[in-house]
Amino acid sequence: MKLWIGVGTGLLLLLLFGCQTSGPLATRPGILDTPAATLRAPALPEELPAPRRPGSTVNLFSVLDTTNDHLGEGTLGPADDPAEPGADWITRIALPLYRNAGGEHFGWLANGWIVQTTPLVTKRPLLTRAMVATGGQTLAFMVLEERPDGWIRFRYALPLGQEQGTAWTHSNFLHMGSTSLAVRSWDNQFLADGRGPLVYRNSSVRHALRQAPDTKGELIDWIGSLQQLEPLATEGDWMRVRVTQASVNCNPDSTIDPQAKEGWICWRSAEKGPWVWFASECP
Repeated sequence: MKLWIGVGTGLLLLLLFGCQTSGPLATRPGILDTPAATLRAPALPEELPAPRRPGSTVNLFSVLDTTNDHLGEGTLGPADDPAEPGADWITRIALPLYRNAGGEHFGWLANGWIVQTTPLVTKRPLLTRAMVATGGQTLAFMVLEERPDGWIRFRYALPLGQEQGTAWTHSNFLHMGSTSLAVRSWDNQFLADGRGPLVYRNSSVRHALRQAPDTKGELIDWIGSLQQLEPLATEGDWMRVRVTQASVNCNPDSTIDPQAKEGWICWRSAEKGPWVWFASECP
């Protein structure tokens, strides 16, 4: 499933100062002992490129396969919710990039560009192909890890040569542009009002609906490819859902039994991230 998103107008930056997760990466000793309140962002380069909108068709494609690709723990995107559709917000951010949590600072995401400051100052367009579309059709960066001390590892680009396209930043630095940023976990996004029903990303595999949030919980039923999930609550890697038939939602005159069933599903894993995704709208 690949998505095309439209864009709006760009603005200048305000140059202001089942189921487990992976452990933290190596860090530079000392920096992580600094209280978060005293962390300071490095100085912006004296000259930044002019804001660049992601204006070409190629730049506006996300190449992530929402059926099979790992989708991380959530997203890093505009703090406003619901945010504007598309990706024009990347022209209004200033976000420092670090190689490790508390490690070497090597660049910025600024004005729609990837600005690398070490070893030499270079720039290249910040494309959207590694981003993921949320339920509101806003493209956002994929968060791979969020630590209690405020450090965030996220994907900002596809791998290129020796660069993996991932970096660390800190929650202290999410408000340096004219568009403030925020991290949103997948469970909070799935449970948000108005986001619609969910479906299993890989519907070719049977998924169990259980009485309790445990693999030993009594089996209620198997969830099929035509069924949609209304999220009710989460408990770790388990989600309580109401299961309905998609055809009933899209066609009130359907003869399929509309009786809903409630129970628990395993909704994420360390290997895939979320197993569920936003259901397509009815035609």
